[in-house]
Amino acid sequence: MNMRSHIARPFIVILLAGFTLAAPANATTLRVPADYPTIQSCIDAAVSGQDECVVAPGAYNELIDFLGKAITLRSSHGPTVTTIDGTGLNNSVVTCISGETAETVLNGFTITGGTGTHVAPINSNVGGGMYCNYSNPTVTNCTFYQNTAAYGGGGMYNRYSSPTVTDCTFNRNVTSGFGGGMVNSNESNP
Repeated sequence: MNMRSHIARPFIVILLAGFTLAAPANATTLRVPADYPTIQSCIDAAVSGQDECVVAPGAYNELIDFLGKAITLRSSHGPTVTTIDGTGLNNSVVTCISGETAETVLNGFTITGGTGTHVAPINSNVGGGMYCNYSNPTVTNCTFYQNTAAYGGGGMYNRYSSPTVTDCTFNRNVTSGFGGGMVNSNESNP
């Protein structure tokens, strides 16, 4: 009898150790506005490689930066009822400028009201709706609508970036430069 208990204990410890190591792979769902009042506060709190932010229907007047985090940011009911609106905030609505990878996911939003990020090398604003610099996020099921940028990329501007863009619509984005919908510069290949 003693022999069995000695054998069983190490086996149980191994299983528990394996379970503990695997626990961070389980995503925690953070909800906006139920858990966090803004989308950016949810991103700030999210653990990279582990959490997702789920946004309830509504219009959110803010700018968001993924901060290099490998997280999923998704709307619960899609782009027709969930909007990130940068009106009056004078910048790109969404920025990925910290080495985001394909594990950074933006899914199911209308992106509107952006005016672009000021970029020093060209001394003008680019990427009204979204600006990617040295980043490769995944963007799916989004509508880029009525964004502007003085130099280019009214909807999206990619610089040294190759995002995966699927099932997205670019509509009524404008620029006084070039690429009302999207501009891909410096080896970008979405």
